[in-house]
Amino acid sequence: MKVFISRRDPRVSHNRFAVRVLSLAIAALPGLAMAADEIGCSASGSGNQTASDCNKTVSGALTTSDKLTGGFAESTGSVGTATASGNTAILTGGTFVEISGGLAEFTGTTGSATASNNVVRATDVSRVTGSYGGFDTIITGGDARNTGTGFATANANKVYITGGDVGYLVYGGEARFFLNSNYGSGAADASSNIVEIVDATGLFDVYGGDTDTYGDGEATSNNNQVTLTRSTVTSHGVSGGSAESENVATANNNTVSVTGSTVAGNIISGEVEGKGNASGIANNNKVTVTGSTLLGLGTDSDGDADGGVYGGDAEADGGDATANNNTVTISNSTIADYVEGGSADASNGVGTANDNVVTVENSRIGGSILGGDIDTSASGTATGNTVILIGKVDIAGSLEGGSGDSCTDCLTDNALIIRPDQAVISGGASTGYGITVGGNLQNFASFHFDLPNTIKSGDVIVNVTGAATAAKVGQLDIADGGTALSTGDTLVLVRAAGGLSEAAVPVDGSTVQGRQGALLTHTYRLDVNGTTANDFTATVQGSGASEESKSLVEGVLGATAQVLDGADLVSDQGVSLAVAGASATGGDGGGASFGTTSVGNTRYNTGSHVDTKGWSLIVGASTGIKVAPGTLTLGGFFQYGHGSYDSVNSFTTGKVKGSGDTTSYGIGGLARLDFDSGYFLETSLRVGKVDSDYKGNVGGIRASYDIKAEYHVYGRLPFCKRKSEGKKWCDCIRISDL
Repeated sequence: MKVFISRRDPRVSHNRFAVRVLSLAIAALPGLAMAADEIGCSASGSGNQTASDCNKTVSGALTTSDKLTGGFAESTGSVGTATASGNTAILTGGTFVEISGGLAEFTGTTGSATASNNVVRATDVSRVTGSYGGFDTIITGGDARNTGTGFATANANKVYITGGDVGYLVYGGEARFFLNSNYGSGAADASSNIVEIVDATGLFDVYGGDTDTYGDGEATSNNNQVTLTRSTVTSHGVSGGSAESENVATANNNTVSVTGSTVAGNIISGEVEGKGNASGIANNNKVTVTGSTLLGLGTDSDGDADGGVYGGDAEADGGDATANNNTVTISNSTIADYVEGGSADASNGVGTANDNVVTVENSRIGGSILGGDIDTSASGTATGNTVILIGKVDIAGSLEGGSGDSCTDCLTDNALIIRPDQAVISGGASTGYGITVGGNLQNFASFHFDLPNTIKSGDVIVNVTGAATAAKVGQLDIADGGTALSTGDTLVLVRAAGGLSEAAVPVDGSTVQGRQGALLTHTYRLDVNGTTANDFTATVQGSGASEESKSLVEGVLGATAQVLDGADLVSDQGVSLAVAGASATGGDGGGASFGTTSVGNTRYNTGSHVDTKGWSLIVGASTGIKVAPGTLTLGGFFQYGHGSYDSVNSFTTGKVKGSGDTTSYGIGGLARLDFDSGYFLETSLRVGKVDSDYKGNVGGIRASYDIKAEYHVYGRLPFCKRKSEGKKWCDCIRISDL
């Protein structure tokens, strides 16, 4: 049972809505009409109204009003459209109450409001405090408002803010069926908007896209992007895409990135609320938090605090809630509350939070980490979720792959991946590897450990204050280097002070193989309540070379192939060319030069295969000497070769590919005695050096080396007879030594 009930504090949600209502109602107060604003262009009246491709730039304080708008379109007839597109509003070093790139309002019966492709650029701006009855400022890239029946669209707008004390709300695009206390009904879409904020303070809420609809309309907020860098959010938090609807609410494929910032409130990449019988869908969203701090806003009536990070957050009052395939990545940060990949809250429907990924590196989490979380009175699943912990991670709450009330399956295919840093040392002794869990560790179907080379027998990897459930170990690898474990050495994978039990699939007494570096494989026995009554341990039963290590020797094969190719060139062409050159000069004391090259490729079958390709050359000189039985040819030469190779090996764990380059060079001599009877003897000798390297990924570990060696190769010494047509016959023997 999780302690945390809901991230959404109803009090916060209602306050946020009240702020919107008041800010919009105030915009219609006397003396603040659009006609008095700083505005690029406007179009107002019945029927179709358009304000497009207009620009308004102000430097310093606004002169006639506190509001700045690039383009404003208002349709007041019973049927019509209001369109504000392609407009730009720029304010530098000034004070303001409201900035909008494009503002579209439809107040008739049936029609649409569209504010798309507008831009706001604000540099070193300051909010006007105390304005509008105490409410502060609003910046919107595109704002579409409809009080009739039809559509409200705010897509592809951009907001760029650099510096300044901004205050209050920032929207990339906002589409809603509400204006001046009047409500409409229809479909709202705020998608593909971009908000980029750098070095700003005083922010209240930041939205990439936001939609509100009433009646039968769908709300969509997809593909929005929010980037917050070195900035401060003082209340409520950051949302990539937000959608509320009484039909279907969707917030998919949104992205939030927060770097070097302080945020009070939640960071949610995609959040939806399906009101009435509507469903909510928040899938494929991504949030990244780097070097930042999230602060809580206090606690609600349930004792839960804001200040959490959520990839997808879906709520549905009467329909289904879905939060799948979301990604949360946190590094070097402090988070006040929960971290969840996907959260699905379906009061009377089915909740689904599957296939989410949460990665936390060198951070402190004030609440729990949940891969997928459901809260439903009916049924639901939280499966296929992955939690990755890197370095030193301190979790105040629980660590769960799947969590929730009325969960049909919160275990299947949930995976925990542990990649700890070096052990924490206190008083000269290891106190663990910096992975601490203050609550329970549960609902993981498998554990995967990728350990540093400082690990040694008796070390504790994960410390749990509460209870823990042991799971199948899918990976237990140790980085290359350090001192290898020996038979009998034991690692404490999990130590749970609150007690240890097994998951549905028993693991006590089972074995698993793990790698130490690229070459060594250990076989471990897993024991539940092994070292103590609360330990999940792995004890080395035996060790040996990994099957993938075969790939490493193929760098030697590449070097050997290069040297032998050079030997073939000498024996097949070099000797013949030397003899021919000497014969051309009379064959008795005359000298001649010779040379040749060869290019080719060869496949060596080694269980899999090694493909080599390259070229070789020899250049030299020869002379012929008449002797009693015939003619003796002597020669000397220089040899050089260069090539490359690619190897592919198939193992039970998958394919291992390697590659490298080879270079050889050396000198040699040759001799051939041609008897007058037609027989001959020939031989050669080469000495030199060969250089070969290897690069590959062996068992997931990058491996490389460089071979530098001397070689000497003896050529063949056959006794052959020349045929009349010039061909020779014999069985030739070549002895080679590398």
